[in-house]
Amino acid sequence: MDYVIKLLQNLMPLTPWLEKLGLNSGTSMAIEGIIYLVLICAGIKLYKFLMRHIKKPETAKSLPQDPNESSIKPIQKLFRVFVSSTYEDLKEYRKAAEKAINDLRQKYEGMEYMGAMDKEPTKACTDLIEQCQLLIGIYAWRYGHIPRGAKYSITEQEYRFAAEKGIPCLCYFIDENFAWLPHFIESGPGEKKLKKFKGNISEAHVRGRFREVKDLENKIIKDLSIWLADNRPVPRGELRNGGRDPVDEYCKAVVNDYHILSMIEVERSFDMDGIYIPLTVHCEPESQPVCTKEKIQHPFKDRDLTALDLLKLSEKNIVVLGEPGMGKTTMLQYLAFNTGKKKSHLPIFVKLSDFGKTDKSLESFLLSAVSAYISGPAMQSAVQNSFMNNRALILLDGLDEVRRENYSTVVSRIRAFVSRYENCRVIITSRKAGFMGHKLPYPVYEIDKLPIKKIEEFIGKWFEKPDSLVKCIMDNSRMFELAQNPFLLSIMCFIYGKEQRLPQRRVDLYEKCAVTLLELYDKRLAGKENVYIRYIKERVLQDLAYFFFCEKMNEFPYEPLIVQVKKTLEETKNVNNEESILLEIRENSGLLQQSENNHLFVHRTFYEYYVSRKMRNDEKITAETVLARCLESRWEEPVRLYAAQIDSEEEGSEFIQKLWQQDRALALRCYPDMKIVKPELIKELLKKADVKETASLVKGLKDKIKPERVVATLRELFKLETNGEVIYWGVQILEEMHDTPGASEIVRQKLDDGAQERFKKLVEKDMILIPTGEFKMGSSDDEYDREDDEVLHKVKVNDFYMSRYAVTNELYEQFDPYHSGSRDKYSKDGNQPVIYVNWFEASMFARWLGCRLPTEAQWEYACRAGRSGPFNTGDSLTTDQANYNGNFPYKDYPKGQYLSKTRPVGSYHPNEWKLYDMHGNVWEWCADWYDEKYYETCEKQGVVTDPSGPETGSYRVVRGGGWNLLARCCRSAQRTDFRPGIRGGDVGFRLVFVPQ
Repeated sequence: MDYVIKLLQNLMPLTPWLEKLGLNSGTSMAIEGIIYLVLICAGIKLYKFLMRHIKKPETAKSLPQDPNESSIKPIQKLFRVFVSSTYEDLKEYRKAAEKAINDLRQKYEGMEYMGAMDKEPTKACTDLIEQCQLLIGIYAWRYGHIPRGAKYSITEQEYRFAAEKGIPCLCYFIDENFAWLPHFIESGPGEKKLKKFKGNISEAHVRGRFREVKDLENKIIKDLSIWLADNRPVPRGELRNGGRDPVDEYCKAVVNDYHILSMIEVERSFDMDGIYIPLTVHCEPESQPVCTKEKIQHPFKDRDLTALDLLKLSEKNIVVLGEPGMGKTTMLQYLAFNTGKKKSHLPIFVKLSDFGKTDKSLESFLLSAVSAYISGPAMQSAVQNSFMNNRALILLDGLDEVRRENYSTVVSRIRAFVSRYENCRVIITSRKAGFMGHKLPYPVYEIDKLPIKKIEEFIGKWFEKPDSLVKCIMDNSRMFELAQNPFLLSIMCFIYGKEQRLPQRRVDLYEKCAVTLLELYDKRLAGKENVYIRYIKERVLQDLAYFFFCEKMNEFPYEPLIVQVKKTLEETKNVNNEESILLEIRENSGLLQQSENNHLFVHRTFYEYYVSRKMRNDEKITAETVLARCLESRWEEPVRLYAAQIDSEEEGSEFIQKLWQQDRALALRCYPDMKIVKPELIKELLKKADVKETASLVKGLKDKIKPERVVATLRELFKLETNGEVIYWGVQILEEMHDTPGASEIVRQKLDDGAQERFKKLVEKDMILIPTGEFKMGSSDDEYDREDDEVLHKVKVNDFYMSRYAVTNELYEQFDPYHSGSRDKYSKDGNQPVIYVNWFEASMFARWLGCRLPTEAQWEYACRAGRSGPFNTGDSLTTDQANYNGNFPYKDYPKGQYLSKTRPVGSYHPNEWKLYDMHGNVWEWCADWYDEKYYETCEKQGVVTDPSGPETGSYRVVRGGGWNLLARCCRSAQRTDFRPGIRGGDVGFRLVFVPQ
């Protein structure tokens, strides 16, 4: 009867037609009312006649009508409807079409919800139309955009494509007598093309003309209702006597219901096969009920369990836990879809919250759920047989959504069913917070967070060119954390699709996500209407978040929660009921979730974001209060988000400087997200800082903060830091943490990216190939002034490249410009060897160029250049051959000059392999740890190939002597040990390159 009345309400008004016959307005309205009254009376009589004479279908005897039966609604086929029109002139009309489609529980599709189009727009539209079952065309006075090289506008191409593919169309033209904005009326060639286009639209597709927005909405509701009635599947109850297999028809119906997956219930849907990423689960022994701990075994020892693997477990009954948004419901729907398609099981999916509202046994409830698809004794018998013979797959969703007062009885009824049907496979889902394991003693599995490969796969299914979004997520550890939750990842994809970018600053991203949930999420949900404006809801969320964060509570008990909401509403002079706004936030946005008698944020990110909003917006909370919070690590994220909301350069710079004095690492993490701050501020602060102090800060990070915060700190530090020792310690930490998202990327960007290009540009021309060879390393017993650690032994060295010169000031300062401040009278010119560089700094500079420091064996082999004896110059070394302290010659040779400083590289003759200054000028760092007994160990092994020194030690080897040292210290075999952190005025280094 309601349907009859609704059709009558949607009939075209008769008054305008009566007025054209010459009747005045009052008379016309009276006649129209009489006509409608007659039609209504006729409709009522017809309805009563049908009710008396149409035989009602029999109800299966084994399935008695339950008083709660109405709570289970038959699931009807979901049609996808594409709306085609020009956009700017018909925005409100498109919204009306969308509302009409949603009111009839169908799926709206349109160009505004297609996201970033990686393909040509027309192709993107036609690809989407091909997935739809109906096109609605709305045409006013604009022809629309014609793509380059095309003959028709996108709008006309959409209609032509649908018509060619045989897709039904419902088309509507603007009433020519209806007033229209002049700037939306096309003239010239466009006007002619539009007229021709309208003339080419099939008369069978034209459903009428529209005027106001509501007029179009009513027409679409009427026409779409008729179309749906004509195109719905065969009523399920009729299948009982149709000679078809009821199980087969049931599986087809289940597949049909779940083949479309709506993402975040906003704007867009996908085919289940096309978008679903099989989630993985793991078993946590400590979370298992005592009675099942010893039983849990699965055959997939070498890989993670997927959703489909759950069907192969020896345990027939399991619980799958997951945090909000981790895809528990979708996992069960995927299992129903997959098993229904393969007909491997008879899947029955039900919401436990619905089951909890009835007094039925679970068996009876499941039979009722099946009858909503296919009714009749045959189907009923097939279901009961499947319970007995292990063909049924019972999917019970949302145990945590059952009311607390019903929880125990629901669990008891589940256990009773499991006890009766031991071979039946049952999978139950629940949020961790709402699960009472002691009441349901089955093995417990937990859904894994999405790893990077799954994130990439998901984005790749959403966008044709996913690389830019993947990079955006991976470059920010907090974004990556969000993306590991499928629900939040879909929101990020939605935002990226709408704007073709994600906000670069975390605080802006969180705001976008929160606004999306507050405003966009519920636009597509029938029956959920926003009563409160966004400002009021945000105030409530801010106040709740700050209050409970101060109380160190992650879940909010109902009583204090309501008190806080009431307080906020009073402060904003809002007299509405506090429970109603809480319900709206919870049900419409999903930002808050309910567990038992508690509430909590759907993700901690939103919790901390709203804490920061409160800190920033409440005048009573000062910067000093915020800085005091920094002493507790749990306040870090709210503090960082607070800093990011500062919109004054003076305030921002002052805040960072105060934070720098209190916690430099946190200041480094805050700085990059700040909107306005004094340029180069952190660089200036770092320049003033002592290197040892900064290195100590870096080395202590792992012991003080969480891995993701370590990565965030070093990411920002590496953008600014040039000192090799600080970088070295950061690299050691990051390489140990290579499994932490973003860690390896930081090292690669700082040192390895561009190393090949830098090598070619800066040092390749001066690299000398040192050929493979064998030599005696160390010194003979009769060598003058030899040391005990120079035991002679045979070594084979494979070929490598060595730099012709020691590294110069000019070259080193390409890496660390601030090192120019270390130049002094001992080495002040650009072509003199760099000094005051410790081992850590030398090794990082070498890696920056794709090189490394020489091993001790490589250095001595290259120094000798095929010669034996104390020097590559022979038995003696003069100050005409090398730069050393000439007051202390070798043996009894004459004294020479003492320059008291380094000389420019290449000032003396090279050795036989064209290497300069291998004796004197500066000591040169080697890669090896020093061990005075190491040569003895090597000597016992015979010929040693490419020895790399001991694995550990306290000192590093230096070779070659220096400008201020005795001639004996410049011998080829001379070994000296320095602490790796020492910076000497006579210590430098040279490079080695070994091709891979």
